[in-house]
Amino acid sequence: MAQRVVRRKADQAKAQPSLLRRPVVLGAIALAAVVAIVAIILASRPAAAPAPAASYEGLPVDGRALGVADAPVKIVEYSDFQCPFCKQADETTVDPLKQQYIPNGQVRFEYQPVAFLGQESLLAAEAALCAEDQGEFWIYHDKLFASQAGENRGTFSVANLKRFAGEVGLNQSEFNTCLDSKKHESDVLQVTREAQSRGVTGTPTFFVNDVRLEGAVPFRDLQTSIERDLAK
Repeated sequence: MAQRVVRRKADQAKAQPSLLRRPVVLGAIALAAVVAIVAIILASRPAAAPAPAASYEGLPVDGRALGVADAPVKIVEYSDFQCPFCKQADETTVDPLKQQYIPNGQVRFEYQPVAFLGQESLLAAEAALCAEDQGEFWIYHDKLFASQAGENRGTFSVANLKRFAGEVGLNQSEFNTCLDSKKHESDVLQVTREAQSRGVTGTPTFFVNDVRLEGAVPFRDLQTSIERDLAK
């Protein structure tokens, strides 16, 4: 009889840990469910449109051009949104212009999108001009360069270009209509022919007034031409 009592107490002691663990397990499940619900709610919220790039604050913006119209030095860049060297030039050559020469009225910089690298170059340039129609060429220009991922691999598909428009806060309906109608296809092809007629065979190519500089040139090379023209 004593052995039975001892055995029963031992069995009860073995059962207790599982009973103690049950509330802990249930609590963990409940916590996981709450976390999942919160994640779903946050994911379903529309993404806030980013603010305009700080690098353009205070700069005169005129469509695809930055700077006052009567600046003594005019720089035109022919560039392809799929070109990695164009992205490099934007960061290392054009950005210093926005800090040093454009704000004080010495330089006017104009970006001309060309389609040298295939169909997605054409589509990206068309999309940028659709953004220009809404006064937002430069924020979309930045989005395209930030999204580069190889040439003609679907990065600049129509669907992605439309998604980019929503992410930078453009009027989605107007943008979609513009892109679907191929409103600016002839404009991009015209700019591409213009570049070729000026002897442009690769991107990026800069014209500092009438001086041509090819490739992602260091800023100091651009600066030399600018200072020479300012001294005239």
